[in-house]
Amino acid sequence: MRFLTIPLIASLMMSWLSLPVRAQEERQYTLSQVYRIALKMNEEIKITEEQYQQSGHAITKARSAILPHLSFNFLGTHYDRSVEFTPLMDQLSFDSVPFEIMPQNTYTMTVSLGVLLFDGGRSWNLYKGAKTNKEMTGNNLLLTRQGILLAAAAAYYDVIKAQKEVELTRQYLELAEKQLRVAQSRFRVGEVTKTAVLQAELDLLNSRRELIQKENELKIAKDRLSSLVGIEGDYQLTEPTSPPIPEGSLDELLTLALQNRLELRNNSLNQRLANMEMGNARGRFIPTVSTQASFLRQNALFPSKEYASIGINVALPIFDGGLGIAEMREAKSMQVQARLSRDRLVKDIELDVTEAYLGLESLTEAVKTLEKQVQLAEENYQLVSRFFAVGEATSLELSQALNALDRARKNLTSLRYDRHLAILNLQKVVGIFAAEYIY
Repeated sequence: MRFLTIPLIASLMMSWLSLPVRAQEERQYTLSQVYRIALKMNEEIKITEEQYQQSGHAITKARSAILPHLSFNFLGTHYDRSVEFTPLMDQLSFDSVPFEIMPQNTYTMTVSLGVLLFDGGRSWNLYKGAKTNKEMTGNNLLLTRQGILLAAAAAYYDVIKAQKEVELTRQYLELAEKQLRVAQSRFRVGEVTKTAVLQAELDLLNSRRELIQKENELKIAKDRLSSLVGIEGDYQLTEPTSPPIPEGSLDELLTLALQNRLELRNNSLNQRLANMEMGNARGRFIPTVSTQASFLRQNALFPSKEYASIGINVALPIFDGGLGIAEMREAKSMQVQARLSRDRLVKDIELDVTEAYLGLESLTEAVKTLEKQVQLAEENYQLVSRFFAVGEATSLELSQALNALDRARKNLTSLRYDRHLAILNLQKVVGIFAAEYIY
């Protein structure tokens, strides 16, 4: 029995020790997962979603002005006594019987129906304007999602870059430690002076200081991503693959952007709203016609127990102190403003696409150059390291080669991830970024 208990305890201990590793594996996030978490947790997106819901309620409010209004009213009254009436001719006879004209308990039920017949199209324009505003709010929601996801991608890559720089700094630290061991070994046999050892120690101290700095930068980058997206606790990020580059020449991408950009769609909707405002301003000079029908039932004889009525109301504006003219001029100005805004927006979009396209080209060439530079820096460090080991290179040359290799590696890492972000930015200015997530 004792021999069975020992393996069982060992198995349980191994399972318990493996739990943190499994938990750590479960805290790995890809860029797609970060996108989905941001869409659920980001407060700005939630605020815009609430605005979209409010725009839907505004449609119902605007539609209520067009539809008929039906109301029911009940009034019950209790008096201290009833009111009776005795006919004058019956007052001379002894058998005259008074009759009740208002009972002690009375009620009145009224059903009313109001219909707007004509108001110059203002109510209908308000309804169409509310629907247009909901469409604009929907586009704003998509734009907000795009902006937050691009910001989440930037924060994601900041963490990835920080993780990579920590890794490269640790590699630099290992090389600095190796360099110090070699310098100390050669100093003990008298092949180098104390200066070589001091230079190696200085490089080691700098690498340790930089490692602490890079680890702190990694913590800050993670905190920023957590605040933006809503991730809690410690986590690790998966190395992202390069996003697809939008296909086509610069002119083709410009055409695609003018077709897909949500800002242009909102501008068109804004022009439609300006036209509706002009219609509302003109409708102020047109008479408003409405009708009101009602049916009343009561248990009193005066004026009657039941009666119905119908009325037509015609309101003709005569003088409003210049309000109508001011509204027409304001609506005309809004139309001009919407057209000018579109022209400005088209120019801005063309500039955004051009800058993103050319910027991506520059980063692509820079990455190729730095890849070659890293290769040369690695070869140079290996040569100088071998020369230093046999006394053909100074400690300063070795330190310079090590620092050059470290800078080249970190610059290449940073540029590679900057290129990823440049691709995402080009997708955004073209209007196709994160389409599978925001719709």
